[in-house]
Amino acid sequence: MPKRATAEWRKVLGVLVPESKIAEHELPIVDAYCRVVAHIDDCEKAIALHGMTFESQAGPKRRPETMLLKEYHATLRQLANELGLTPASRSKNKGGAPNDGDASDEFGIEI
Repeated sequence: MPKRATAEWRKVLGVLVPESKIAEHELPIVDAYCRVVAHIDDCEKAIALHGMTFESQAGPKRRPETMLLKEYHATLRQLANELGLTPASRSKNKGGAPNDGDASDEFGIEI
């Protein structure tokens, strides 16, 4: 997992685990969310370095990263809603894991 995704993993699970809002079978959704955060970061860096457009033989064109960024933001929003990470979805997320003690070690985070 990229460094940026790992940092997001710790941050997100630090919110979801103490409130028993995540079950083990839902971890792939958290993984996808964290990887999308890292991809967004990569796209933003590329755009900052190379700009929003490039010159082709047919004239200026949008860099592929701009379109990827739009797709990644839509995916991030969808995954955040599924995980209950947005204000609107937070009240709907009743939790997916039984609260049976300290799950922080199981998910590889310190709370």
